[in-house]
Amino acid sequence: MQREKWTILAFATLMAVVAATALAQVNQAAGRGPTETTLQPSRVDAATLAAARQNPLANRLRIALANDPNYERILGQAQRSAVPVLVPPNPGLVQTARFYPGDRQYTLVVRPPGQIVEILGSTRALQPPEGTRLPPPEANGRAAAARITRQTPLAAAVAQGESRGLSDIRTERTEYGVDVSFVRFGALYSVTFVCDDQTSLECSNAAAVQFASQLELIGGGQ
Repeated sequence: MQREKWTILAFATLMAVVAATALAQVNQAAGRGPTETTLQPSRVDAATLAAARQNPLANRLRIALANDPNYERILGQAQRSAVPVLVPPNPGLVQTARFYPGDRQYTLVVRPPGQIVEILGSTRALQPPEGTRLPPPEANGRAAAARITRQTPLAAAVAQGESRGLSDIRTERTEYGVDVSFVRFGALYSVTFVCDDQTSLECSNAAAVQFASQLELIGGGQ
């Protein structure tokens, strides 16, 4: 079962990257559709990133990684990444993580009990053609936003994430668990949860947002 979930996760990620890249190339060649661009951090993003590098918890995590040969490889790759690399604050999860660096993006896969979690960070984005009008938000999206504004566990988790510098926080239930996306340091992040038990508290939208808000910076973004 675990091997099947790894295969599903890897295949879905690969297909998404291939499809997005192919679509951008075809549309660009035809002179229509979105074009790929690189996100540039603002001054505020740069200042927030500089402050995050001084975070005591993140510093302790980096020291732990640097002093252990099992972590050193991931730390070195993270420091060379063009994207700020966020990882769970638990060194044990990072020790067994799979890290995949890429062109203006990275993927880190960790395995908390009963879950497989994929963290994707990227500064690659698709820019719509000039003059394109984006469709208005759907009714169910507005309803979801209204529900979040009430005092719920998800609302508390979103507030915690925003206090840590996350913006545009969105959640979506999937066939295998839940996805969380957000913006931090001017980069785009997506955290995908594949859960053994989708009804468990650990697989709730609130728990997923809380997990995302607790991610720590270990390098990158140079």
